[in-house]
Amino acid sequence: MYICTKAPSCSFTSHGPGQCTLCGSPMQLQPQPLPHIGMAAPELSIRNASGPVNAQGYTAAIGGRENWTVSSSNVSGAMITGLALVVTPATALVGNYVANDRQGVVTPLAAGADTASFYWATAGIVTIVVTANVNGQPATKTVVATIWTPTLVSYSADTHASRILFKLRRQSDPESGISTLSFGCAGPNEDGIAFTAQVDFPAMGFRQGQLAMAQIFTANRTGTNQTGAPLPPKASPGDIIDREFVYPFTYNGRDYEGPLKITAAGSYTLTSEDSPASALGSSGSMLSKLGVTVDETYRMYVMFRPTGGIWVALGEIVWRWHASATYDAQTFRFVLTVGHGSSENTHLVNSVVFVRMPLWQGNADDYLAEID
Repeated sequence: MYICTKAPSCSFTSHGPGQCTLCGSPMQLQPQPLPHIGMAAPELSIRNASGPVNAQGYTAAIGGRENWTVSSSNVSGAMITGLALVVTPATALVGNYVANDRQGVVTPLAAGADTASFYWATAGIVTIVVTANVNGQPATKTVVATIWTPTLVSYSADTHASRILFKLRRQSDPESGISTLSFGCAGPNEDGIAFTAQVDFPAMGFRQGQLAMAQIFTANRTGTNQTGAPLPPKASPGDIIDREFVYPFTYNGRDYEGPLKITAAGSYTLTSEDSPASALGSSGSMLSKLGVTVDETYRMYVMFRPTGGIWVALGEIVWRWHASATYDAQTFRFVLTVGHGSSENTHLVNSVVFVRMPLWQGNADDYLAEID
């Protein structure tokens, strides 16, 4: 802004140089006030429930909860607005994660004016650039955190083959039964797929929590009735949880249908299995189906939840069951066909890349009977 050289006796102002239109005097640039000597740029301070959050060397556990409150350490009566967190890697934080028998859903992080509540969603080094306005002035603070996680030492699975089990029911044979298209189970000790996971909790950085296994898949089973007409497909629009969120597993000779509590450092080995099947029906006058096809991809996760935190996946094994059974009226038997890509008689290992928080909507009970 330019003012008249005769100011303050002349009050004319303009946006550029020239002469005053009131008195003809030259115009001059209005002098700007000098900054207050010793005035420092605003600095941000961060606290959680345990105390100050150190900018360097901050430690936490994967799945752990954070409640940050941001203030200014050198501005009295500071008002914080416009809080934002820029995270590297971008997937390292989530607002929340709900995992149960109905859904697995992630809520994104949403910061308030001067607070942020979130959970750690990855392990390793995480960098968070915190920005905010302090009484209208921008301020920045960078936090470098090291996120601890249990170590998945090994995770593998071994499969058997698709089978057609049990003799078909015949009126003349009271010992015959309902035939099934099955994955494995030719004998009492033959699982379709058997999982083994070793998880180590080192003493350094140890956090108490829980271990569990969880399996999701997309239901996809079709068939024809005794006339050859298509049966209503048993198919889900996306991934669903396999019956319960905590998939049954065994630890130290004991069967678990709920999480395993981890209260001490050490090594923990979990095992589990799955042998899915689809009912085929009977023969002759009691025939109910002419064919069934199953093409489903499963994902079995080893899950960890620290005390007070959310579930996160430590590892994932992906496997596929793809097979069909077609009734042969000449032999009164169903004929097996193994589909392309089915995980038959193979050794599987942990996925190299997997999501920390699996997503699903719905339960297998919504689409499939126990044997269907």
